[in-house]
Amino acid sequence: MATAQRLRVRCASYSVSSRPRALGYAKIFETYGAGTSAIAVPIFGAGSQRPIGTVSVAGPVIRMTSEVMVRLLPELREAATAIAEVSQDLPIFAEAVS
Repeated sequence: MATAQRLRVRCASYSVSSRPRALGYAKIFETYGAGTSAIAVPIFGAGSQRPIGTVSVAGPVIRMTSEVMVRLLPELREAATAIAEVSQDLPIFAEAVS
């Protein structure tokens, strides 16, 4: 498959996928690099549902399996919450949530 065609397919799949938003996280397997997988959770502005960033962990698919990602999920969410709390006084993040 040509690079431009792969990019169109990838963009189309992102525009129609609401599953990560509903789950509160996203997982990828060999999407951007062969042999790599990752999981990410959003960081929301304090008192807001507007995302100001993400926390993610990536690794080789042989070790970063779906089961490992599920085990990491609570800690990723805790990290995202902690970042949101300390970011509430930073002007750059205040702009992101207004």
